[in-house]
Order: sequence, then structure tokens, then C-alpha cells
Amino acid sequence: MKKHLVMLHGFGTDSRVFSSIGTKLSKDYDVSMVDLPGHGQTRLRPEDYGGQAKETGSFFGFCAYSILHALEKFLKNEPYHLLGWSMGGQIALEMFKQNPKLINSLILISTTPRFIESDDFKIGMNNAVFNKFKKGLKNDKDKTLDEFYHMLFAANEDRSQYLDDLKKQIPPEKTLLDSMNSFENYDERNILPKINIPTLILAGDKDKIIDAKASMFMSQEIKGSVLRIFKGTGHAPFLTKEKEVMDELRTFLG
Repeated sequence: MKKHLVMLHGFGTDSRVFSSIGTKLSKDYDVSMVDLPGHGQTRLRPEDYGGQAKETGSFFGFCAYSILHALEKFLKNEPYHLLGWSMGGQIALEMFKQNPKLINSLILISTTPRFIESDDFKIGMNNAVFNKFKKGLKNDKDKTLDEFYHMLFAANEDRSQYLDDLKKQIPPEKTLLDSMNSFENYDERNILPKINIPTLILAGDKDKIIDAKASMFMSQEIKGSVLRIFKGTGHAPFLTKEKEVMDELRTFLG
């Protein structure tokens, strides 16, 4: 029986961002490429989020709550390996926090336990940069997202083959802004020492969105975790370093 691998995409994209790597991994694993609430085919209704807002506390909390319960039904309570890229990794951490019982392992790609910088976490995104981006989404969403998609790649990486597909994955404006609001308050540093399952952490050393030092921080906090940083690589190593990432995943998952 194949191992279950659940994949959670990042901000401004949907599950199609994993199309290439997910298809290839499906030869060896039972792969579920999930659209987060409000993204792709999983469109968010106001009553969905409103009904759980008090219980989960944030849009990310709602996403984790929804995915956990959907997977219990879809996989019939069978355990799974959980991969999250960027925002998807943050939601994966929230899922572990809410209910880790069916999660066999974590794979965190280009992820951070806290998105915005603070006095005790200097490697988060600068507040001014974050606020400028958030304002840009409200005033000129298309231009701002175009800049964001370009930022996913290091200067030396060929992005031309990915940009058109990425722009087809833009979620509704409400979803983008709900995500941004969650980024502001997101802080899961306290959960890291409690993670007691195998964890693989992957990052690019030229990431312009989440500093690779955040991955180094997580590897120090999560006992027994495995860290791999790809040289000359931006925020989406599973796109530009596909073979290397697949090799790491297969070694880790077995």
C-alpha cells in the first residue's frame, strides 16, 4: 500500500503549483494536492470562515481545521505525511498544533514559524515591506502579484516557464487579504519544540520572501529534524530544483 502524501500550496497559488512534482511522486506515493480554503476549486463562502472564526482564531486556523477534518473523511482516518510550502507550511504547523494524531511526518519547504519580524525574531519580513505589499494588493492587485511571482525566483533562475501558470492560480481578493491578516499575527515558534515526528526542512539560500535563516531556526528547535538548503535557489525549490527536491523527499519518506 502506498504512503499518503498531502501537499499544501503557498500564498497566491493553488494546488496546480505542484502539478509536475506531484504527478511524478504519485508513481510511488498516494498524493493529495490540496486546494486551501478560498483557493482553486475550494472556494470559501463567508459562512464557512465565520462559523469557525471564534474556535480557530484566524484564517490559517480555519484552514487547518477544515483540512484536518476533510482528510479524516477522505483518507478514512489513515495517517499521512504532510508537506507544506511557504504559507502551506505555516498551515501544516497549525494542523500539527490542532491535532497531530494522523500526521506521520512534516515536510516544510520555504517556511517560517513567524512571518513578520519582531524584537525577538529579526529574520522575519520587515514590517514596512509587508505593509507596502498589503497596500499594493488593495490598490493594484495585478501589478503587486506580478511582482510577487517574480520574487519567487532567485536572479539566476529561469522563471519564464512558470509565470503564466502561476498567474492562472490567483485566488479571490478576499482570500488574499484574509491570508495577509493571518501573516500579521502568525507565530508558531512555541510549537516547534513539541514536534515529535520526523521533519524535513527545505529552503533556498537566495529566497527573497522567507529568509533561509528561518529554516535554520526551525531545524534547531525541532529535535531530530533534517535540514537541506539549496544553493542559488529562491522561494520555490520544488520548481527550479525539482529533481533534487524529489530525491530529498524519496530519501526522507522511504
